[in-house]
Amino acid sequence: MKKLILGIIIISIALLATGCCDSVEKAKDIAQTAKETSQTISRFSEDMAKLRDEDGGFKLTPARLDRFFTNYPIFVEIVSAHDERIDEIDEDFERAMVGMETLVKLDKDLRDAGINNPAEFYLTMGKVSAIFFYISSQEYLSEAQGQMAEAIEAMKEQLDSPDIPEEQKAMMREAIAEMEASAEETEDTELPDDITQNEIELVRRNFKRIAETMGIEIDEDEPPAGDIS
Repeated sequence: MKKLILGIIIISIALLATGCCDSVEKAKDIAQTAKETSQTISRFSEDMAKLRDEDGGFKLTPARLDRFFTNYPIFVEIVSAHDERIDEIDEDFERAMVGMETLVKLDKDLRDAGINNPAEFYLTMGKVSAIFFYISSQEYLSEAQGQMAEAIEAMKEQLDSPDIPEEQKAMMREAIAEMEASAEETEDTELPDDITQNEIELVRRNFKRIAETMGIEIDEDEPPAGDIS
């Protein structure tokens, strides 16, 4: 943060020294933007710290998930409006300044729209996304392992066939060994340290609603049933 403010001060001085048009007003605007950005980030950091438990973790609860469902469409609409404004700017310096202004205005707009604690929203969105894609990856992994197991079994049955040359069987045995080794390597997918089984169950119960809210396409039979560990 100190480096950011220092850089802004240097730019302000440069504008004054080179006598750019309206350089004084630009310098004032830059300084004001830097101040507001610093205040916004400080408040955001304080809110983040309050939301974390003694171990530094953030727990996903039904109440927080409900607020996420309410706030996500609001968030997308506001962020899209800000992105369009930045995309219309060609100059890098002006784009950077607007980006800083956007950070401040985004925070204000989110609060004005009813997202009273943006920090909680961001933490919830991060955890929901992480668990959602973890469950999805487990489903695809389970499906792939099932298909591989079927392929291995079929190849093993063919090894008993007298119609297959021994040379070809040797190649099949090698392929089976490689497939079994690959299956063992992907058998255990560790659960991220900051995600609990209760949080996974909460996301699984709301899997389709999360997908619909975030605009993610899923298969009709998702999410997978049963425990994920």
